[in-house]
Formats: sequence, structure tokens, C-alpha cells
Amino acid sequence: MNVSSGQSVDLLFSNPLSGTFTESDIQVIGAASIHPGTLRKDTVSLSNGVPIYRVTLDIPSLAGNSSATAVFTNGADILTRSGLLNITRPQSVNAGSFVGGAVAPGEILSFFGSQPGPPNPATNGGFSSSGLLPVSLGGISVTFDKTAAPLFYASNDQINLQVPYEIAGQTSTRMTVNYNGAPVATTTLSVAKSAPGIFVVTNADGSANGPNSPSPAGAVLVVYGTGAGMTSGVLKTGAPAPANSTVAAQVTIGGTPVTPIYAGLTAGSVGLTQVNVAIPPGTPSGNAIPLQVSIAGNPTQTVNIAVK
Repeated sequence: MNVSSGQSVDLLFSNPLSGTFTESDIQVIGAASIHPGTLRKDTVSLSNGVPIYRVTLDIPSLAGNSSATAVFTNGADILTRSGLLNITRPQSVNAGSFVGGAVAPGEILSFFGSQPGPPNPATNGGFSSSGLLPVSLGGISVTFDKTAAPLFYASNDQINLQVPYEIAGQTSTRMTVNYNGAPVATTTLSVAKSAPGIFVVTNADGSANGPNSPSPAGAVLVVYGTGAGMTSGVLKTGAPAPANSTVAAQVTIGGTPVTPIYAGLTAGSVGLTQVNVAIPPGTPSGNAIPLQVSIAGNPTQTVNIAVK
């Protein structure tokens, strides 16, 4: 089975053994694990009159082919089913970090596929008269369960979108990509309170921090990213973020914990977060000082900043 690394897939089966199954009767050994609470009976599909069951498997981030075995038990009866998982790069990734995995409400997500959309790229023209981003571009539309996702960009190999806030509180969500009204990709994604990733770190003057534009200790940096999850204030999918929509965040610079000056959404943006933080005194100079942000216990990727 071809699966995307760091994401989830559904395993379908009819009763492999007699009796009623619960998740405790199924064990997965190898490069997958059962997502808790996802075993359900498919009320539509039947196999020779026998109901079809579904369970969602979480696939870790892997670099290549791996295998997994599903073990079904019912009393003294045991049945195993093994298969090869052909792991590919994540199809859905945080647009800031390009890391796959669980998604957060409000996150900017990038979806990669093989010709899922229009041959000519389409970008949105800003907010509509109703104050929202469009949910259709170049014939592409995307839903999370039954909620339409706002779109930033759509082409034949990439779609950038905002994950709807409506998925908050769920453990998983079903993402469906449609092109000209027909589904072209469907995947089950785990949902987390936060899934932060960093786009860029800028200096106080707005320039990108780096070896050619370092900042001194004590200077304020602005970390732009996405995936903060639910923040304070009234949030609406596809609408500009309100001012002072904050979230609790932790930052480390060069291994030193630093309390942010501000952490939350960038006012007027959609899905964009920013963390304003001062470089702590005593931070050594260098072009590879590690910086990381954590929100709700989930860290971003580590990025390097330049300090002079």
C-alpha cells in the first residue's frame, strides 16, 4: 500500500474472525499504529453481505519502505495480515516547516500531489466582499469533513490552504480535494491543539535575519509561522485575524528559555502567527544560533539565527 509518511490511512476489512471486534482485539506491529477511537462499521459497504469495518492507522515519518502486520484476536483465535507500506513524502505539510503530521485549526497547509488541479496556477485575489478568502480556485475545492477550506494557491501539483477552525476538538479529520467537482485525493489527518512551523525570522527593521543581516543581543526578532491552533479572540475561517489574538508560547534561543514579548496571530492575516522575542543578553555571536518555538507543548522545527 502506498502511504504518505507522517500521516494517516484507513484500513478496511470484513470480519476476519467470527464475533464482534473492538480496538483491543486488533494490534498493529511495525510501521503503523491504530489511532485511538477510530474503529467503526461502514454502514454502506458490504462484502458478500458482511459489513466492512474501518480503522485509522497513523504512519510515522519514515524515509523509505517499511512493513506492518495487523493481528486480529477473538478468544483463542488469532489471525495475522502483513503488508508492505511504500512510504512516500508527506502529501500534506505545514507550509512553514514543510513537516508532515497532525494539523491544527487555522494552520496554513501545503498539499502536494500528482496533477490534482489546474494546469495553470491560480491565486486568490484577496478577500471577497463578504470579507473571506475564496474556497474555490481554478476548479479546486478542499473540504475538511464538511467544512470548505479557504485557498491561497492551486496548481497541478500544489495547493496552499487554511485548515478550518471547525476541526478544533477533533482527533482526526477527513480532507478531500476536489477538481471540477470530482474528488481527486482523500486523506485522514490527525488533529492536534497546535502544529507550529516557522516560515522566517526577521530583524526589527523587517529584513530577514541571516549571516548578511545579523542582530545584536538584546535586539527584538519577529518569528513568522503558522499552526498555533486556537488563539484568543473571535476566530473565523478564511477571515482576517483580529488584533491581539494571543496564544501561550515558549521560545529558546541558543538553548536559553526566553519569554516572548508577543505571541499570537498577525492581525489582518489568515493563518499567520508571529512571535516577538528579544535575543537574551550573553548570547554568543555566530551565524548558527538555534531558535525554537513551542506552543501547547508542540515544538517548531529548529532554525538558525545570526547574532553579531
